[in-house]
Amino acid sequence: MWIEAHRLGLDAARRDGARDGEGRMLTSGAIGLRGAGRYAEAAEWYRLALEMAVEDGNVRQQAQAVSGLGHISLLDGRTAEARTHFEEALRLREAAGHRHRVALTRRRLGETALAEGDFIDAMHQLRLSYDELTELEESYEATRVQALLGHVLERSGESTEGTRLLQQALAVFRTGAVRAVDWEARCLEWLGQAAASQGDTAAAVRLYENARDLFARLSPSDAERVEARLRDR
Repeated sequence: MWIEAHRLGLDAARRDGARDGEGRMLTSGAIGLRGAGRYAEAAEWYRLALEMAVEDGNVRQQAQAVSGLGHISLLDGRTAEARTHFEEALRLREAAGHRHRVALTRRRLGETALAEGDFIDAMHQLRLSYDELTELEESYEATRVQALLGHVLERSGESTEGTRLLQQALAVFRTGAVRAVDWEARCLEWLGQAAASQGDTAAAVRLYENARDLFARLSPSDAERVEARLRDR
């Protein structure tokens, strides 16, 4: 439905010669394609959006398209390529003074570093992102970064601090203005990993079961991943 609506919107924008609208339809539609796992199509839409943005000198759209290409590369396991895209998006957004987008790009760079096993850089990028988002009073985004930072700290051996940050983020995602079931599930899974690494099998199983049950309502593939962790207990 989302993808088809954007195809129609893209056609209409092209007929009307509305280049700004066409660019927005391309980047927004690419998000739907990416979410559906259609990475090649999504990348093509982002590339078209990037070409238009460069021609028009639209820095905001350039950064959006480059960041989208980076996200696809990251999801596809091409971390070096993802890093290159995100660093370019960061350069564009810093030059334009887009502080919120800069912070979000640093979060992506942190995720990329984590995927590469570079915990030091991941912590550096995520701390910068968290500080900026907190200063901007972007509570939801800041809490997401806090959860990621907690996970990285736990993975790097700083279990006590990592677990503390994850538990704080979990409490926020369960209540209040930033209620988010998907991130509640992620925090539970990461806390399960933390418990497992500390040898607390009973706690790990309980946390994994709670995460799996939440993911089952949102993402079968995520639920299956957590179920696999339970089978390994």
